[in-house]
Amino acid sequence: MTAMKKTIETFNGFTDRTQQFLEELTYNNNREWFRPRKEECMKEVMRPLEALGRETKERLAEAHPEREIFLHVCRIYRDARRLGGRGPYKTEVWFTLKETGGKVRCPTFYFSLKWTEFTYGMEWYAASAKQMEIFRKAIESAPRTFTALLDSIGAGTELDVMNVPYQRRKKDLGERLNPWYNCRYLDVGYVGDWVEGEPVYDPDLPLRLVEAYEKLDPLYRYILDHCPLDTYRD
Repeated sequence: MTAMKKTIETFNGFTDRTQQFLEELTYNNNREWFRPRKEECMKEVMRPLEALGRETKERLAEAHPEREIFLHVCRIYRDARRLGGRGPYKTEVWFTLKETGGKVRCPTFYFSLKWTEFTYGMEWYAASAKQMEIFRKAIESAPRTFTALLDSIGAGTELDVMNVPYQRRKKDLGERLNPWYNCRYLDVGYVGDWVEGEPVYDPDLPLRLVEAYEKLDPLYRYILDHCPLDTYRD
């Protein structure tokens, strides 16, 4: 991969203070505590997160110049209309990368951060019943094709399958395909802890994210190929 042009703020790694701030916010999720610490939140959490997202996007765009990639970095503020008894600030922050803008139900590459752990990978969140029906039909019509795709993803990788199943199984296609055929929320990724040696501290984390996203790209393309973008709109 060619050297990335320095057009954005460089990501220098998260720090122990990033984790500590998110932990403190978890137990002090109120405006009185947050307001005098807002700038620290921006410095330790949100600006590094945005720098990570932008650098990862730029590297991914360099690898795939034919694609238009959209970056969304979450805000620290929760929607006041949907607090549900929770505090006004997010205690888990994230960014997503996908090939369509707006609020559409398409698969996305993601990175998320909270004080207990960090995760990254690919998810297909809140897919509609129509989308999951199309996905299941694709698997059922060519199970060997999908199994070969899973083999290519699983070879030499640290990524785990974290799919959320339906309460009632749709059909039994065997141990290998059931977690995919019978899932209502698809999630494949890496879960790490805040310990020495983990990539969350590493300035080269964008490279690691792109490597993971590239590993998951065949699954990403499979979903997009079988469920065109117009099926993602409500």
